[in-house]
Amino acid sequence: MSAADWPNDGSDIISSPERLEPLALLLIEDSPADSRLLQEHLREPILRGEVMLQVVRRLSDAAQALHRMKYSCVLVDLGLPACPGVSAIEALRHVDPDVAMIVLTGHDSDDLAQQTMQLGVQDYVVKGRYDAGLLLRRIRFAVQHHRQLAQLNAAKAESFASVSQD
Repeated sequence: MSAADWPNDGSDIISSPERLEPLALLLIEDSPADSRLLQEHLREPILRGEVMLQVVRRLSDAAQALHRMKYSCVLVDLGLPACPGVSAIEALRHVDPDVAMIVLTGHDSDDLAQQTMQLGVQDYVVKGRYDAGLLLRRIRFAVQHHRQLAQLNAAKAESFASVSQD
């Protein structure tokens, strides 16, 4: 339909904003206080149905959850007692290499941030340095970035396969 085909009855055409895809998030956080804080930051999007959040305290519980359900994004604390630091990221990548991942940590370290990004993490967020709106935007951006990267990698693999057959 072109602009010439629109009804010319003097009324304004108003479109509703595009509804965003609901996000299924898995939070791996051993601190009840940090977990509650993040849940409070996401309370409004959860109530609106934009976000579904499951919280687990251990990496083993996260692995089980990832086997049961497809999540949009995993939010992982780097201070888990049984699997501290980047070893948690590596373990999660073995369970589900196709999920977007954001690190939540109390450590404001450029070296650690770079190390996690090299492991395929989409974002590195220092606890307490975000608000609800910013956190949700960062999660959505991480999910979108991860999907675009997966599509690009799939296209490269398909292109390589077709060239290899010739």
